[in-house]
Amino acid sequence: MNIKIIFIFLLFASTNVFAEDTVGKPYIAVHGTASEQVVPDVFPLRITLSEVTKDTASTQATIEGLSKELVRIASEKNVPNTDIKVGALRISPEFDYDSKTETNVFKGNLYEKQVSIRFKSIVALKEYMSKIPASRLMRLQTGSFEYSKASEVRKRLIDAAAKDARESADAMAAAVGKKIIGVYTVSNAGANINYANSINVASNNTFARSEAIGSVDLSEGTLDINADIYIVYLIDG
Repeated sequence: MNIKIIFIFLLFASTNVFAEDTVGKPYIAVHGTASEQVVPDVFPLRITLSEVTKDTASTQATIEGLSKELVRIASEKNVPNTDIKVGALRISPEFDYDSKTETNVFKGNLYEKQVSIRFKSIVALKEYMSKIPASRLMRLQTGSFEYSKASEVRKRLIDAAAKDARESADAMAAAVGKKIIGVYTVSNAGANINYANSINVASNNTFARSEAIGSVDLSEGTLDINADIYIVYLIDG
């Protein structure tokens, strides 16, 4: 596990609301951050089928046929039904503005349908994309890659950040001849108090692109899962 911890302390009262509540009470404000780098294991793909046309029957049949084919291929690749979502066909009028006549000219109806699929590996995603039919009506977009156990990792990181925050607070208090006598606040968001950051922690990596079939170069990459904890400790006078 690659954990980075940030600790900051303030031994003076500020002029904000928080300081008014703790006036006359020495405190240490600690910001602890823990992060862990993981390899994503959920790979979303959204496929949009759309066309603007006046040929209602033909367009509807084409889009519905492509939609069924996309689902069929996913099922053949053993993608669970729970990881396949097919949206309803949406129809809306499209117009072009004629500057000469200053009127909107009807150009046809927009027919649009989305199919969303979640894959368990980058290999499965690539294989699926190589099997689906090429069509000018089709647009592909990968969503942000995810980690299925992210919530478990965050819980572990919160524990790590809290433990190290206390150890650091004890050490800092001892350095100035003080002792921790209690906890004033604990939060995952900073109070109305100035916290100085000494280290910048990378935010989560995301991956999104929309390209023609066959020209997409995908890689797993990594995700940085972060947990923050803000603790204000009271110290003896």
